Amino acid sequence: MSGRSLNKFAWLEALRGAELTHAEYRVLVNLSTYARGDLTNAHPGLTRLAVDAHVTEGTAKKALRSLVAKGWLVLTDPGGNAYWRGKANVYALSIPKGVTELPPWGEEKGVNRHTEGGQSGTEGGQSTPSEGGHSVTPQQEELSGDSINGFKSRGVVALGNARAGERVREDPLPPEIASEQADAAFGELFDDGFPAAAPEPIWEPIAPTPSAPEVDPAVDPLAWIENELPDGFRGAERAQAEKRIEEGGHYSTIRWDIVRARNARPKVGRRRHQFVDDSQTTQEAQ
Repeated sequence: MSGRSLNKFAWLEALRGAELTHAEYRVLVNLSTYARGDLTNAHPGLTRLAVDAHVTEGTAKKALRSLVAKGWLVLTDPGGNAYWRGKANVYALSIPKGVTELPPWGEEKGVNRHTEGGQSGTEGGQSTPSEGGHSVTPQQEELSGDSINGFKSRGVVALGNARAGERVREDPLPPEIASEQADAAFGELFDDGFPAAAPEPIWEPIAPTPSAPEVDPAVDPLAWIENELPDGFRGAERAQAEKRIEEGGHYSTIRWDIVRARNARPKVGRRRHQFVDDSQTTQEAQ
């Protein structure tokens, strides 16, 4: 860890990519919302924490024990996390040893993160009691008061100094160049990996199909009869109609006679059935 002031933002940056289970991560992040700015005095209670993290109370209790063992939490005041004890456990947020993923914002002057002699709060893998009788596990790094409270006095100043050198570009690109760059970027993103969309077809009105002119029966009675008959003339019907027209028959009468003659003919199935019945009757008569 660098010497930058430790606050919730720095603690969350250290939490990024931590090897935690899903339940441990949810419990830890929700517990951090109850901590003060100096990462201490987080005591939401087990039931409240389980509801916020959307886990069972048993899962929340197991996750808290694991987070303390891994060094992300320090149990500063054991209250029992039970109704009959009347007091919830109090935790302080911590950062395990070996987490060095914080971006270097520069070392703060006057902040001593280690005890005298260059040794940390734990030595030889043994836990060392801190002030007030609270213990620190070997996986946790004891944080000095100046480092924790540095957020109040120097954290904002350090943040302002870190951003002081940044400058916003004040000379925008001409519209022509910006448009060309945007087209090129979209072309690289979409043209290479996906086929170009086909242009939408242009709708054109469909011209109505001209219908055949009606036949005047007075001019061409034979053609009129053929148009009025289903499927036109069949077999010798044309010759019969033509003969009757020459004999002076009316076209309408000829048409109806042809239709009635068709309806009077037995169907193929009925004709076969009638033939079978007649043959059986003939055999019985013999």
